[in-house]
Amino acid sequence: MLRKLILFVAVSALALGSCGHQVTPDRSTGPGGLSSGQIQLKFNTAGALDFTNFWYVFAINTGQNASQVGEPYGLFANQQQNWRNEDFQLIVSAQNGVPAATIIPFVNSVGGNGQSIKVPLQPIIYSPQSVVVNPNCNGTGTQFCVTLTRSVLSPPPGSGSPSPSPTASSSSGCTSSSPSPAPTGTATAAPSPSPTPTGSPTSSPTGSPSPSGGCIWYINWWVAQAGTPNAPVSTSLIYDAPGLQPPTDQTFSFTIDTTTTDGCTASVGANGCLWTALPPGTWPAVANSAGQIAGGQVINAP
Repeated sequence: MLRKLILFVAVSALALGSCGHQVTPDRSTGPGGLSSGQIQLKFNTAGALDFTNFWYVFAINTGQNASQVGEPYGLFANQQQNWRNEDFQLIVSAQNGVPAATIIPFVNSVGGNGQSIKVPLQPIIYSPQSVVVNPNCNGTGTQFCVTLTRSVLSPPPGSGSPSPSPTASSSSGCTSSSPSPAPTGTATAAPSPSPTPTGSPTSSPTGSPSPSGGCIWYINWWVAQAGTPNAPVSTSLIYDAPGLQPPTDQTFSFTIDTTTTDGCTASVGANGCLWTALPPGTWPAVANSAGQIAGGQVINAP
């Protein structure tokens, strides 16, 4: 009897030890299970996402152009407004029936009158591991997530203008050209994304060497009518944008310090790296709930 009792205690101890090992977090990963150097962008809509009739856009300013550091607004998303403050458009739409990301870079060039202008290039090619789209992050069809390696958004050749003298540096090689925003909270964990990436056509830019990107990124969320494949979204296509006067609002602002895990600030409904749209009536509602922005979130692993 005593031998049986000892055997039972020993087996129970092994089982408990095994369970404890299984639930121990992987300490090699950062917030939301991201690896160092990754960032995850989330997009929420009021109704079920429609990747066929709408394009969902993250407009991103990484600070590659010293003269254009600030929030990218839809009002300036055209050649006449020189694509002001846009360094990249990350567009998620249905490609062969599967939601996938197309990344359009913008670089400096010289116009016919000799003036400096900004132009879009062909989409960036990326590896399947570096950009991963989960079309249903929250399980209800109203949120998608894009997890990417931040170096994918490094300035492409031809970016032109040099960055200002760096005041701070990070392991990612970014340079701080503006003060870091004060953190307002901690980002919440995100579900593990299901990979559905595809590569995009190659680009063949020419021009002067590119500068370093900045540590502070400005990000905006747009919904657009489906446009020309591999071309950027312009003002005329934008269906909804956060703020008081979509699609050309200039009140919303979101920044993230890529050297921290929780250095995010937003102009409305902010809680750390998460923001929520204000109710219809405060912000105008659009006719199709699949195109109505309900909020967003950014999770960053330095």
